[in-house]
Formats: sequence, structure tokens, C-alpha cells
Amino acid sequence: MWVGTLSGINKYDGYSFEKFMHHPNDSNSIHNPQIKDIIQINEDELLIGTIKGLSIYNYNTNKFRKIKIDSTLSNYNLKNFIKAIVPYKNSEYIIGTKDGLMYYDAKSKKLSPIKYGSRNLLSNWQINSLFIDRRGNLWAGAQQKKGESILQKLFKCNLNRLSVLEYSQRFDGGSNQFYGISEDYLGNIWASTDSGLISINPLNNKQTFYKAPNNFYSNIAHFHTKDNIILQSFWSFGVTAFDIDKKEFKVIAHDPENPKSLLSNKNWALFKDENDIIWIGSDVGLQKITNRKPNVEVIKRNYTSPNKTFLSNIVSNVNVSRLKSNTIFVGIDGEGFSIYNKASKESENFGPNATTKNNERFVNHFLELENGDVFVSGQTHFQKLVYNSATGKYNIKTFFKRQENYVTHSLLNPLNKNEVIILGNGQLIFFNIEKETFEFIKEPNGIKTLFESSITKGEEIYFTTANNLLKYNLLTKTFETFSIPNSGRISSATATKENELILTSQYLGLIKFNTLTKKFETLYGLNNNFFTETKFGVRYKSCIWVGTNNGLLKYNFQTGEHSQITANDGLPSEIINSIDIVDGYFYIGTQEGLVIFNPDYQGSHFNLPKVDVTNIEGLSSNFEIRNIKNGQEIELKQNQNSFRINFTLLDFNLPEKNSYKFRFTPLLEDWASPIGEHFVIYNALDAGTYKFELMGANADQSWCAEPFVITIKIVPPFYKARWFFYLVIILGALFILIFTIIRSRAIKRNTIKLEKIIKDRTQEIEGQRATLMDSINYAQRLQRAIFVGQEILKDVLKESFIYYRPKDKISGDFFWIGKHKDMLIVFSGDCTGHGVPGALLSIVGTSLLNKIIYEENVFMPGEILTRLNYLFFHQLQLKEDNLRDGMDGSVLVVNLVNNNVFFAGAKNDAYVLQNNTITTIKADRFSIGENDTNDFKTIKLDYEPNRYFYLTSDGIKDQFGSNDNKRFTVKRFRDLLLSVYQMPFNEQPKEISKTIKTWRGSVEQTDDIIMIGFKF
Repeated sequence: MWVGTLSGINKYDGYSFEKFMHHPNDSNSIHNPQIKDIIQINEDELLIGTIKGLSIYNYNTNKFRKIKIDSTLSNYNLKNFIKAIVPYKNSEYIIGTKDGLMYYDAKSKKLSPIKYGSRNLLSNWQINSLFIDRRGNLWAGAQQKKGESILQKLFKCNLNRLSVLEYSQRFDGGSNQFYGISEDYLGNIWASTDSGLISINPLNNKQTFYKAPNNFYSNIAHFHTKDNIILQSFWSFGVTAFDIDKKEFKVIAHDPENPKSLLSNKNWALFKDENDIIWIGSDVGLQKITNRKPNVEVIKRNYTSPNKTFLSNIVSNVNVSRLKSNTIFVGIDGEGFSIYNKASKESENFGPNATTKNNERFVNHFLELENGDVFVSGQTHFQKLVYNSATGKYNIKTFFKRQENYVTHSLLNPLNKNEVIILGNGQLIFFNIEKETFEFIKEPNGIKTLFESSITKGEEIYFTTANNLLKYNLLTKTFETFSIPNSGRISSATATKENELILTSQYLGLIKFNTLTKKFETLYGLNNNFFTETKFGVRYKSCIWVGTNNGLLKYNFQTGEHSQITANDGLPSEIINSIDIVDGYFYIGTQEGLVIFNPDYQGSHFNLPKVDVTNIEGLSSNFEIRNIKNGQEIELKQNQNSFRINFTLLDFNLPEKNSYKFRFTPLLEDWASPIGEHFVIYNALDAGTYKFELMGANADQSWCAEPFVITIKIVPPFYKARWFFYLVIILGALFILIFTIIRSRAIKRNTIKLEKIIKDRTQEIEGQRATLMDSINYAQRLQRAIFVGQEILKDVLKESFIYYRPKDKISGDFFWIGKHKDMLIVFSGDCTGHGVPGALLSIVGTSLLNKIIYEENVFMPGEILTRLNYLFFHQLQLKEDNLRDGMDGSVLVVNLVNNNVFFAGAKNDAYVLQNNTITTIKADRFSIGENDTNDFKTIKLDYEPNRYFYLTSDGIKDQFGSNDNKRFTVKRFRDLLLSVYQMPFNEQPKEISKTIKTWRGSVEQTDDIIMIGFKF
């Protein structure tokens, strides 16, 4: 999209603006910055009207060229002041100037006046607007100064017969400055006047005036949309939208209280694109207005009728009655619940502040039975609503009255309709409806946390909780737990296939669980900004809809595509608490009311979106290819084989929500997963022919109909061409033949000499090797001697071990253990490299730790690492811009009096295990020695009994395996800790060593390994 301003012209691709300005010393820039009109004349060129003449912009060259005008013409300067441009026929355009009309022929590149007899057509008239109707007539809005007044007229010109008809009638005392002309679908002409619109029937020339509302006047812009609406901008008043069919005006103006209103009432340009977006150019910038939003109905508290509406707008839970039409059960956070009638739009409230008193303030779930009774699960109560058909009211019966029976959810037993299963806090409760008796199952399979939701599959029920999925078999009455580490709260489970569930989790996002293989797979997540809290997940058609604190996530589990519905789409709040789906409609509980909308509804679209490749930028060499056409073949040299392809979707409604997928054959045969970025980079491609195919989707996930395809051919230099290759082979063969003959003779002469030299050298090398091995063995003993504190650790903590495996005989990994007053200090270090260089750095580290702790009396972990970093940096005279030497490390300090533990780390995390749960204590993400200003933080862990602590370098996690040449990884390391930590401490190093050897197989040890473990 092109935008003209008073200081140049701008191109907008949905993500950024490219500015083109006037530069006096650059003949290829636009020759005047004040833009009056822009029109596309072909796929390669723009025609631009300025106050100093016409310019042509060429997409391929990215340059401007001025169209010259005959300077001998009368009123030359006025004819060079361009006011309007309209296409006429073939490659001809009619130009409106300050002195009449002119022709521009795009083929001959000539600009000339339109003759009207002996004179120029409409000479001495300033043309403000132009339009050509369906019959080929040219309409022109013009003005002319007559003495002290200005004469305004509308002209209808037949250019074939050179006839001119004038319209000069005045309406309602207003001035008729015709700044816009258009034609409706019936053929009527519409022209903007200073204070409204004129409609002209071209058959009988009858004129009708429609006055703008609110005394608007001084019209300066006019745009006729495809849906038969005329938009007008009035100086300092705002914008009107006139519905031609209804003959009604609608006002769009600035409202200080509404941030989504017009930015300013002073607007100079209007445009509505093919995707139903209105663009408005104002004195404060470019604004877009779009009506493409879901048809959302929002139900809120009515403060003028408090007893018949919600007591609060915070809707925590929604359940639509399947038995009583127009009835919705709504949980109101902190105010109990309401029964809302869609027909009467009134609600009956139940709560401590409601007309019908009820002590339950926080309702989590509703369960409606076939007989019309409704069970209400709440924070402190479990209640039953019994409908009284005589009174038309519900009576409440309460069973629980204590918060210890916190109830989140309930479901009907699928094998026994006389039993309700209640989900509570660390307990499942089986409620007999007839006898009204309860059976409590406390902490099933050891689960103590809150049960969140459930899903039934035959005789099995899956319950979700924190970090676990619990399966209960109704026939065998047995439980099975599936642990999902680091998932956090699992708020819901939804079935997508016979043996497949999709879980919504707090930290991992969407997780797929196979009920047969018992395996988990993360589908969509790791976006901490989005998955701060998932409230639920429900299935509708082929999508999972997830409620979050940032709106609704729509995830298509068949294609992997996803999109969001947020406040930009009409939601009153992006904090979503609950959702129910009935008859294709969503009923959503938000922080700002109850929302009802049809998820299948799409805003109006005139066309499917179109995707476009904007340009290709060179990375390995400086080049740029613009104006790329669909189906084009692009040829690049070998040194241009690294480049970036930029693209966009020509739908600017919510460009940040547009998505793209592509494939790049033969490198990528399948379509890549959709991405939000609007570019892709390819590096160091081999010579050959590649095909790039691109598809795009807008915010509504409407994909373009056909892909945009370009072929990229990378041509090798001549020395890589096939003929050159064959020539080199032939010449090389001849050279080898000649060289072989000469060389064979020399070899015979030198063989005897070489055999003697090799024998002498072998004896010498064997002697040097023996001396070197003696030195390395001695260095190994020296390094082991300086390792500090192994006895201290065993003396203080009997249940502990140190597992030390250098890659070579000497190591860059080391440990330092000391006792300072009442503090046990355990340090694990990993120096840069291994072997001799690493060992030398470990000696420096050991020496500095002795100084810091025993001489400077520093004992808190963060302070130890901060001081070690400073001394290490200056000891080795390191430079930040050429850093090669350094170390990673971690420190655990145990207060032997109050049993608190303190930790700090430099890239090396610590691990704490307790109750079959592993917790990672994150280290700071910088190394010791990067610079002398790093400040390491101390993390405090208050005392808890029976905890196991482990410090380690990255040697185990980075070890490659012989099966698939993959690393051991952090996940496998965590699983290893979980499997060994309850073993006796003298057995744990053996099991760890056995696991690593099995993983390595025939692969050499990758790096030094150190690991310290103890129980405290």
C-alpha cells in the first residue's frame, strides 16, 4: 500500500514503512515531496502527481523519473501542479491540474493538454477531482476565482464528442467544493460538497442533496466503497459514512474516552481496501479501522437494575442448560452464581449479597442431571439445586460447609447414573444421589494436590492435577498415575482420537498423551507470555480452544495451525475463565462479563488474502531483487548463494497475526510448519535450481488460494562448470602420468635413505614418548593432590559422594570443599577445555578459592563467585573482546546450625530431589571470566528434611552415544538422577558410571566429568 504525504511517499507492507523522500542532489529521487495523487499504471510502475509535475516510480530499479511538460505552454506552472489522476483507456490517463485537463500517454511517456476547440479543455479551471463513469463520460469537480469570490462547478465531459455539461446549483447555502466523485451500482453520480453529498441521475440530470449531520462542513476527501458506502472527511469534524441504500449518515469521530475511536478529526485522505479495512490519513498519522471481528454478544452487569443482572462482571464458570431453553448457569466470582434467561435478559442471583441468600461465594462448576437437578461445586460447599415446577424456582440443599472439601468439578458416573464423582483437594468423593451418602478416597495413589478436571473413556476416567494424570478404572477400582514433570497445573484433558488426549498445562502448553503407549509429546507451548495460566481446553470440530489470561487460543490438532482471539477481535477481556459449547455457539466467562459468539463466523471478505514476495536481499554479497512476480525465474551467481527472502500478506487487518508456510525444494520437500515471521534466510546454497513456494493466512486463518512460486537458479562460476571439470580431469590425468614416471625413479633412490631415517626417528620418538608419559602421570598426581576437601565432605556428610572422570589423565573439572565457621562450602568447577590447559586453569581456580574463603572470609555463594570472577579475570589479564579462558561452576553452602542451604551458579545448575520430584535451581547465565563486573546472585533454600543435592559439570549431559550420535541431554540426566538418588551413596557413582558407559558404547568420552552428591 502506498501513502502520499507532504514530505514524500511511503510504501507499507503490513510490517514497516519504506520512505521515499525528495533529495535535491539525487535525480533518481522523487522530484517534489508534496504528493497529491497516486495510481498504479502497470505491474512495474506507479504514476505520482505532485505540486511540481508527474513522477514515475519503477519497482525494478527502485527509482523515480520526472515526466517533462512543455515549458512554452501558457500557465506552465499551473499545468505542472497535479491535483488528480484517473485512468482513461488503454495506456492513457487524464490528469487534473490547476489549469485544466491534460493527457498522459504511458507508452510514449508524453504529457499534453486536452484540446477543446482552439482552447485547452477546462483551461483556467482548477481541477479538484476526476471520475469516469460506466458510459465513458469524464466528470470533473473544479473551481475558478471570479473577482473576490470563488466559482465552484461540476462538469460532465464527453471526450469523444468534446461536449461539456455544467452543474453549478448551490445547496443549503453551502459551497460546492467537489473533492470527490463516484458512481453507484444504479449508475447515479455522487459528488461530495462542502456540507454533504449531491446525487445526480445522468438520464434526467435530476439532483438531490443530502446534508451532512451535526452541521459538518468543509469536505476534503471522498471514497466510494464496494459495499455502496460513501466515506467523507470533513475538516476538523471527522468522517461520515453514507449508506446509499438507506440514505443514512453515520458519524465516525474522535472520542477522548474511547481509545479505538478516530485518532483525530482532521483527516485528508480515505481509502477502504479489499479486505474491508478503512485507512484514514490524519494530521497525527495513518489510522486503520476494521469491522472484521466475530459477532460477539457481551452480557454485563446492569447497574440500573442490580437485582435482575449479574452482581459482578467477573464470570468464573458457565454452563448452558440442555433441558431448559434460554437458561444459563453462571458462576460470579466472589458473589455466588446467577441463573440467566436469554429470552428475558434477566438473571436470578444466589449469593451472600443476592436477593436469594446463599453462603457459597466462589462457584467452580455446574452439573445438570436428566431430572433437571443441578449440582454446584464450590470452594466451601457442594450444593444441589432442585427445581420446583410449581413456583418456577430452585431450592438449594447444601452438603459441605467447610473449605477443606474444596470442590473443583463433578461428573456423573458413566456406569452408575445414581452416583456423582466429585473432584476435591487431594481427594475423590463418590456421592450416592438417592441415599445422599459420601465415600471419600483420600490422596489416591499419593496425590495430594487439587484435582482440576476429568474425562471419561469407557469404564476409565482420567483426572488432571498438578504434574500428573490419574487414571481410575470403574470396574477394577484401581488407580494408575502418569507423571508429567515440569508441566505444572494440568487444567483439562480433551479427547481427539480413540487413544489420544490433549492436555492443557501451566508451563508446557498443549501436551498430547497416548493412552496406549503412555507417551507424552508437547504440541504447542514454551511461550511463557501466553501460557502463564491455562484455564481449560475444549474441543470444537478439529480445533482445541484454550482459555488463558491472554485470550482464546485456537489450535487445529490436525494441521498444527494456531491463532488467537483477543480484545482486538471483540472480547471485552482477554482473561478467559470458562467456556461451554451448545449448538455451535460459545458461551465464555471472562473478567468483563459473559460472551456469546459463533466461532464459525468470519468477518466480511471481498477476496481471499494474497501473498507476495517483496524482495530478495543478498547476505553473502550486497544485492537486492525487487518487484518479484509469481512464476518468475531468478538467476544468481555462486557468490550470491546466501540471501533473505522477504514476503508479506496483502491483508493488513491484523498483520501481526498473519502466518506463512513455505517449502524450498529440493532442500525441503514438505511444507514447513506455519510461522509468524515474514522472511526466511538461506545460507551457502550449492549451485543448482531451487523452487520456493509460499502460502499465507490472515488473522482468521483464511489461506490464500494458490501459492506464490519463484524459481531460483544458482549458477556456478566457469571453474565449476561441467566442461571445465572434464578438462581439469584430462589435464590432471596427464600430469599424474608424467609425475608418476618421474617420481617412481626418485622413490627407488630414496627408499634406502628413508628406511634408515625412519628407524632412527622411531627410536628417538619412543624415548620422547616415555619421558612425556612420565611427566603427565606426575602432573596427574600433582593435580589430585591439590583437590581440596574430599575428607571434609565425608566427615560432615556421611551420605555423599564425588564422581570424577577426566577425559584425559588430567582434567579441567575440579572440586573444592571447605568448612568455614559453621558453613560447609561445596564448589564444582568446569574450566575451559580439558587436558593440560584445563588442568592449569583448575590450579588457578583452587588457589583463588583458598584466598577468597580462608583469607578474605567470604562464604556466601554469590559473593564467592563474584569475587572469583573478578580475581580470575585480572589474574589471567583477560580481555572481554578476546575471551578464551574461563570456567563454569556452582557453589552450595550449607549452614550447619540452622540447616539452610544457599546456592549460586555460573551456567551450571544444581538439582534437588525430594519425594520423587526433581527441581532445577537455575544458575546465572554467564561464565566466570567473561568480564570483571558480573554479579552473581545467591539463592536461599530454607531447610526441609530428606533432600538430595547434586552439583555437576556438563560432561554427562554433553556425552555422545554410539547408537544415534546424539547427546545424553538434560532430560536423560534428570531421569538418571531420579533413578539413582534413593540408592546408597556408595552405589550411586557405580550406577552413574555404568549408565554413561552403556550410553557411550564405542564413542570416546566427550569431556571431563565431575559430579558431587549428598543428602542433607
